[in-house]
Amino acid sequence: MKLAEVSVRRPVFAIMLAAALVLLGAFSYEELGLDLMPKTDPAVVSVQTSLPGASAEEVETQLTKPIEEVVNTISGIDELRANSDQGNSRVIISFTLEREIEAATQDVRDKVATIVGRFPRDTRPPQIQKMDPDAQPIFSFSVYGPRAPKELTEIADKKLKQVLETVKDVGSITTFGDPGSTPTASPSTRSGTPSSGRTSRCPAAASSRGRLKSRCARWAGLRT
Repeated sequence: MKLAEVSVRRPVFAIMLAAALVLLGAFSYEELGLDLMPKTDPAVVSVQTSLPGASAEEVETQLTKPIEEVVNTISGIDELRANSDQGNSRVIISFTLEREIEAATQDVRDKVATIVGRFPRDTRPPQIQKMDPDAQPIFSFSVYGPRAPKELTEIADKKLKQVLETVKDVGSITTFGDPGSTPTASPSTRSGTPSSGRTSRCPAAASSRGRLKSRCARWAGLRT
């Protein structure tokens, strides 16, 4: 009631107060941080441990369960998944959006380090990695032709890979394949574009920033 009474007795003061609030709101709106595509991916950390020659049951009891028990005490865990097979254990920890990936990864390292001494003697050191969706490949293609698999692998690794590494904003390039199988063309993108069943005449390079850069001219003469 006091504010209403003051506003009635002093209308100029009320007008100036309202104008100040409007100006403050307009200024705050201009300074408000906005992001066209905000990062909403939760922090995900994987723990992979190997025990050569061990059965799936041994891996489960000697590696997977101890890791699950120790990391389960970390705060901010949203989901905990584990997989045990012959000689390999993998535990995937998903955190809530409030947890920073670096802090979460360090917490996992600290917890796992406390039980490494309890693992069997032949256990390899646990591999603790951050799983960043932005670091996943956004473009892939296959190389095939009437040549030996070894020769095709050399072409992909020594020619195509070197060309793509010179493209701006390319984070990393990985070549893989089974020399005993026949390569097939299956170009695809992360956005879900279906494969056309043909090799791309103008391949694009994977960028860690989510952009695609193509340089068709450099691909002349590299076809098998």
